[in-house]
Amino acid sequence: MDEASKQIARFLEALSAIAVGDDLYRGPNSLRMKLIQRGLAPTRPSQGISVFAQYKIDSIEYEAGLAIGMSVKITPEKQLDFSITLLSHNEGWAIETDVLFDLWPEDEGQKSMRDFPTRQARTMEECVAQLQAAALDLAGCDNVIDEITSAGMVFLSGTP
Repeated sequence: MDEASKQIARFLEALSAIAVGDDLYRGPNSLRMKLIQRGLAPTRPSQGISVFAQYKIDSIEYEAGLAIGMSVKITPEKQLDFSITLLSHNEGWAIETDVLFDLWPEDEGQKSMRDFPTRQARTMEECVAQLQAAALDLAGCDNVIDEITSAGMVFLSGTP
């Protein structure tokens, strides 16, 4: 395998480790385990990875990207999405982190439940480090369930 191929393989291994790693999915303090402890059932990581090409956000054109994360139904009608989106552009990568609450059926779209900075990276090593930091950000967001219920956006069993 040539050096460029090895670098791509290392990058893909790092992405896989983030998608199913200790912070988001596998560890005892992972976001997935925290949601399960709250009685919720998040998606499997294979259901939470998507790849896309030629994407445009706020007049910036991205060549390709991928999203990793998980969704959890908090009621039969309401879903909460935790995601990290990696977008490539001419100067490197942009990493966006989101926690989004579905407004259906009362309204259209999703409500952002957390504000995260858009992270930038120029090298693969920086990109992996920024992705790991984004995964840590999401791992600490299980308490968004409390915010949704206390704001009266949904009522879970056992809540008023």
